[in-house]
Amino acid sequence: RDLSGKTEVFKVKLDEIKKEEMPEIDDEFAKDCSEFETLEELKKSIKERIEEQNKSKEKYELEENAIEEVCKNAKLEIPEGMIELEIDNMEKDIESRLSYQGINLEKYLEMIGKTREEFRTEYREQAEKQIKSRLVLEEVAKAAKITVAEEDIAAKISEMAKTYGKNEDEIKENVGLRQYVEDGLKTEKTINFIIEKAKIK
Repeated sequence: RDLSGKTEVFKVKLDEIKKEEMPEIDDEFAKDCSEFETLEELKKSIKERIEEQNKSKEKYELEENAIEEVCKNAKLEIPEGMIELEIDNMEKDIESRLSYQGINLEKYLEMIGKTREEFRTEYREQAEKQIKSRLVLEEVAKAAKITVAEEDIAAKISEMAKTYGKNEDEIKENVGLRQYVEDGLKTEKTINFIIEKAKIK
């Protein structure tokens, strides 16, 4: 009905008033929200985690800068087929990650308003950079005679087995996976070698 120009009385019944109470930040709080017994232990754990994250970030940035510096003066002619293959692999990786969200690549491209050709062109520079980095690191490893000891590979496989709940022998028998572990360790050693040489200079 039309109430304009009229005086009305409304009755409102207040059932309850709620007040949000924040918990006390004490030992009891630490027990309730974590595996620690005291607030001091919880604070220490958070601090250590933040410091670890900062160290990881610094390490990643140092490694990226070291690789970039070495690649600057490298004169490499990268075959077109190698670039296309790298983009293929990047595309497959993105497609795999999208599948976890229930989306395929075609649907994703439709959502962002790009064609497959435009998508591949955007990743071209990144693909070239990745190939160049990989080839330069391979050459540095060869020149510096960098190798990976069998015990280092075994230790990494053991670590992976524990992390993913797999059998060590199962991983060792997977030739491709073992090679992946060896390549990863060799790359890590090569980057460390570059960083150490840069520090000496």
